[in-house]
Amino acid sequence: DMIAGSSVQPAPTKEVLVRWAQSASLMPLMYASTSPVDTIDVTTGRKVVYDAETSALYREAVARHTRLGPYIWDQVQHALRTGDPIMRPVFFDFPDYEQAYTIADAWMLGPAVLAAPQLADAPTRSVHLPPGTWYDVTRDRTLQGPRTIRSYATPLGVTPVFVRLGAKGADKALEALR
Repeated sequence: DMIAGSSVQPAPTKEVLVRWAQSASLMPLMYASTSPVDTIDVTTGRKVVYDAETSALYREAVARHTRLGPYIWDQVQHALRTGDPIMRPVFFDFPDYEQAYTIADAWMLGPAVLAAPQLADAPTRSVHLPPGTWYDVTRDRTLQGPRTIRSYATPLGVTPVFVRLGAKGADKALEALR
């Protein structure tokens, strides 16, 4: 769905708008219906003005997506050749790993990027890494999977994202995400 949903719903809260943009930054397409500067709440007719932090975090999400453009373009070309989806469930890339079938709050963007944005109103989340060597972009560290990272801190400016080292496109993804 587009960032901030349809135009028949109330304007999103700051957290929802920012988290939505952060999640969309790790998808093939970003499309928005709500301005991070100001918007009209169609249910009340009132103007909603977001603070400077909201705009800054939204811009960061758009910039991340822009930097990922070359990697995403490669995934588009691959999808055209093979029919493989660009954004896909984790089990698509790890079909022999049973736990991948239970991951409902993360996805792969191509074969190299594991997106695990905060989708709940909580200060932390668990992140499950499938087998392989993963680079934690946020914490600038390398981790070996499979493993579950419990209580991964997700303050509003943090979007957990990991790059599978050695996967096709990993170098391009790392360049974009660092």
